[in-house]
Amino acid sequence: IYSLGFDFDSQKDKEKKNDPRDYFRLPVTKKEEGTSSKLRVVDHLKALAGDSDHLVLWLDCDPEGENIAHEVMAVTRRAIH
Repeated sequence: IYSLGFDFDSQKDKEKKNDPRDYFRLPVTKKEEGTSSKLRVVDHLKALAGDSDHLVLWLDCDPEGENIAHEVMAVTRRAIH
């Protein structure tokens, strides 16, 4: 499960662009995905990290696994003792 996804900063920016090339210049932000939000993935990761001294990730050695690792590190970095 990916916990974070990308979206444009505002609905207003999305609505005023008609040329697809304009999307390459719009600012984007990372937002919590709907499924992750419903399952409280980020909350669970933060809670577990708060009770931990170390974080060990065992993920696939491919770009997808690497992205998941960076997402988990971003969420848990401040919570680990």
